[in-house]
Amino acid sequence: MAENLGKLNEKFKKGIILTIELILCILNGVFLYLIPDSSLWWLGSYANIFGLISLVIGGIPVMIESIREVFHKNLTADILFSIALIATLYLEDFFAISLLIIMMGAGEFIEEWTVNRAHGNLESLIELQPQICHKKIIGTENSSAINDVSVGEIVSDDIIIVKQGERIAVDGIVISGNADVDQSALNGESIPAFMKYNNKVLSGSLIVDGYLEIKCLFPAHESSIEKVIRLVKSAQEEKSEFQTLTDKWAQFFAPIIICVALIAWLITQNLYLSVTILVVACPCALVLSVPTAFIASIANAARNGVWVKSGGSIEIIGKIDTVMLDKTGTLTTGNLIVAEIVPINSLFSEDFILKTATDLEYYSSHPIAKCLMYNSKVKKLKIDPPSDYKILSGIGVTGALLGKKYYFGNKTLLEFEGLNITQSTDQIKITQKLIKISEESGNLPLILAKSDEIIGIISLKDELRDSVSEFIIGLEKLGINRIGILSGDNKSRSDAVAENLGITFVKAHLKPEEKYEIIQNEIDNNHKVAMIGDGINDAPSLALSTIGIAIGQGGTALAASQADMILMDDNISNLIHIFDIGRRTIRKSKINIILALILNIIGIFLSIYGILNPIGAALWHVMESLIVVVNSTILLWIKPKKLII
Repeated sequence: MAENLGKLNEKFKKGIILTIELILCILNGVFLYLIPDSSLWWLGSYANIFGLISLVIGGIPVMIESIREVFHKNLTADILFSIALIATLYLEDFFAISLLIIMMGAGEFIEEWTVNRAHGNLESLIELQPQICHKKIIGTENSSAINDVSVGEIVSDDIIIVKQGERIAVDGIVISGNADVDQSALNGESIPAFMKYNNKVLSGSLIVDGYLEIKCLFPAHESSIEKVIRLVKSAQEEKSEFQTLTDKWAQFFAPIIICVALIAWLITQNLYLSVTILVVACPCALVLSVPTAFIASIANAARNGVWVKSGGSIEIIGKIDTVMLDKTGTLTTGNLIVAEIVPINSLFSEDFILKTATDLEYYSSHPIAKCLMYNSKVKKLKIDPPSDYKILSGIGVTGALLGKKYYFGNKTLLEFEGLNITQSTDQIKITQKLIKISEESGNLPLILAKSDEIIGIISLKDELRDSVSEFIIGLEKLGINRIGILSGDNKSRSDAVAENLGITFVKAHLKPEEKYEIIQNEIDNNHKVAMIGDGINDAPSLALSTIGIAIGQGGTALAASQADMILMDDNISNLIHIFDIGRRTIRKSKINIILALILNIIGIFLSIYGILNPIGAALWHVMESLIVVVNSTILLWIKPKKLII
């Protein structure tokens, strides 16, 4: 809040100074020929007092700053402007001084306003953070009260209430109510998500319709929206290699222009010409050409659900030619789904097999149990707890249902001594064949049996993310054809996912150090590698890769800390837009540099041939900067392309 107030005061101060400069300039021009000349040889008309005041207010501070820059060996556009002012003062042209100051001040004001448009997405993010929220106070005997408190007072485990039309103040878990929640500011999703009990909600999200009671996970300063704001601020302040290069060019450019202006004066003895060259050739447009493009792109990325940690990352992602992907949690959701249910005995239906297996897993919190429970609920099957429940270590579970003993587990169940299979050899062979087919398809086969017979097989598989196919196709359309999977999972499951997505480079059973070695090998072969992952085992590879991208939702904190970018939601296809925007940013920066240099050169020639005077040069300088900055802000409005698959 204090920071925003400080910025507002600074803008107000600049606006007041600019207004005073404008008034002084008008007074100087109007009274120049109406007020008689003074007796002071250096002043001329008394009207020039207005120009002198203008010099003191707007010119002297710039000159002082320029002297400081020279002592720090930093040649900036202000130095050229200061030399131009001194030369004009020597010519005793106070009206020209007044006009130069107002033109340069107006140019700076307009440039700042335009650049702030690129920063606008950050300001809008800050506005997403509510200052007040409704805190539920639990009293004695189940009584409760609602108090409006500052968001800064909220701590973990506090309960807040968010109503229709309000924004969620902190990250939390829904404990009551349901609502349609607009999370577009954080993850780019245009359609509100329906949130209910036990769903995680993010700060900055808007309740479109409904009502939620939320148990807070973190204090406000650790919330998602605050992390986004900090990351975007950091990224916008950090310079890319490209930007550093243009800053060096500008440093090199300034002394050359001073030399050109000096030579022009020595040859023509026309000091006005030298002043014009100094003003028109100020490298402001060159200095602005790259940072404005990068700032706009970082803001665009944040709007579309990707947090960029550094300005250089946008530049790097535009040069990527190789993408390596973790499988579990990145290409897949990490959740198991039922791929197939096959009855071995035709007397038993698929629903009976699913219900019985779910009953046996009733007391388990294993992912297999969660998968079966979910599918049974979808099919509206009544789940009953088993009696005589036991865990068979390394195999599965057993229990009694309606007085009958059942077993459920992996393929080693066939060798369990507690079973006495009386089925024919053919049926056992069929079971073994089905298990093999399931495994070769990358699935996990699980067997349901009674004491004397095999009832059926349930095959589970890792759920592929909905947007993964679109992501792979999008990469290929961008010309990124070197795509691989680096997985710690087994070969059959990794191969199945790769085949489904049309990826030919697959490495499975990898340890973290083995993933690291593969990334290192790609880099050694001069490839620009993006690694996308979410787990602890991905952290070393994310840190080593040319650009590391972490899957934020559900991903580990370690993976996020080592990555250069973080995907806010689970829609991995959002990353296609970031690869595309990175390339556009590089192109836009190059165009800006060329534009700035061409306009500078044209301006210098127009000055040499007498077409531009110092005032015209100031206007030309402002025009150069505006053209470059407005061209950059186009990046703000680029929307993700919809791929037709």
